[in-house]
Amino acid sequence: MKIKKIKAENIEQVRELHVYCTGRQWTDSKPAKDELSFYTPDEILGMFDEEKLVAMIRNYTFNQSVRGVIKKMGGVSHVATFPEYRLKGYVKDLTKAAFLDMKEKNQSVSLLHPFKESFYNSFGYVGTNDNLLIKISLDGFFHYLKDISKINGEWEDKRVRAIEVQEEFEAFKFELDLLEHHGLVFLNNMSKEYWIEDHGGVIVVFIKKNNKTMAAAKYIKIGSGENGKIFVAEMYWKDIESRVMLFRYFAKHKDQFSHIELRVPYGTNFWTWLNDPMRPFEVKINNNPWMVRIIDAVEAMNDINVNLEGHIILELYDEHCQWNNGIYKLEAVDKKLKMSKYESGKPHVKMDIKGLTALLYGVYSVEELEFKEWIILSDSKFKIILDHWFPRKFLYNPYYF
Repeated sequence: MKIKKIKAENIEQVRELHVYCTGRQWTDSKPAKDELSFYTPDEILGMFDEEKLVAMIRNYTFNQSVRGVIKKMGGVSHVATFPEYRLKGYVKDLTKAAFLDMKEKNQSVSLLHPFKESFYNSFGYVGTNDNLLIKISLDGFFHYLKDISKINGEWEDKRVRAIEVQEEFEAFKFELDLLEHHGLVFLNNMSKEYWIEDHGGVIVVFIKKNNKTMAAAKYIKIGSGENGKIFVAEMYWKDIESRVMLFRYFAKHKDQFSHIELRVPYGTNFWTWLNDPMRPFEVKINNNPWMVRIIDAVEAMNDINVNLEGHIILELYDEHCQWNNGIYKLEAVDKKLKMSKYESGKPHVKMDIKGLTALLYGVYSVEELEFKEWIILSDSKFKIILDHWFPRKFLYNPYYF
């Protein structure tokens, strides 16, 4: 058995394994060239029995907003093994190989949606929140169709096919308040072929004011009438007025569909969006949380914005990404964190990679990390510094890969 990067001649095997291990319809027919473009060789590692692909893992090339700072991110997906090759530890070996691939690509953080949380927890991933999915009667948006004369400017709804606007849509996301959209994944480095394959049937609406995009959303139409709905996979806006105009656009569909489903950040007070908050609605949370991990501690921590001066000497342990092991100085310089190797002196804080990951992503407080024994403090004053640097935050990423 040997792990190696997928090559062009292996793509049909990749597709066969992926189809078998997912909900896609199994077929023996030869795939079209366009269908194979979904699989990017440089992102896929395979376990081979001689020349036969028996297991694989995909490391997507993404960017992510982490506390308002853009970090290169490895998105883990397409983890699959044919049943006759399971229970042999191949996925464990592929996961370790994926960490090396991320390090070589300067991907300092990683994100995934787990098939089993305990498996990835053993590799240093930390579970955090998923998004909310709310389902609302479109009658609850009726008030957005009323007089809007108080909203100044020339407004336009521009509806387009998603496959045509990759650059424009992702560029708009970069204009948002990235601190507010902690955890958001950007697809600007996604291949055009994969974007097209992934966005078939998806519609994008741009809400423009004086010819400048102020809000945008991806959505699909499902059914019609009483059983019909609009499913909004992603939506963003720059201010309240542009949010109103985006919801006004969706409200115009109320004679065509009965409901709208929206992916929204965890903790959103969506009741304030509705005309009648007492109207029935549904709220769902995915059973599997997003999971996060630091791959390169120095790159991940550098340039994170903080509001308190100070420094901490920390000893870090990482079983699987051993390049992170060692003693470091973490200090605030001009309100930005800097992390560097430290050769002398005793550490103020000891933690494993899960502790540092949980701090960076805002999953747990320092008190909770002490209780979980992911962090050991030599003095309570360092708890104050860490709490100021890393306040709790919810993650928001509506794109599932």
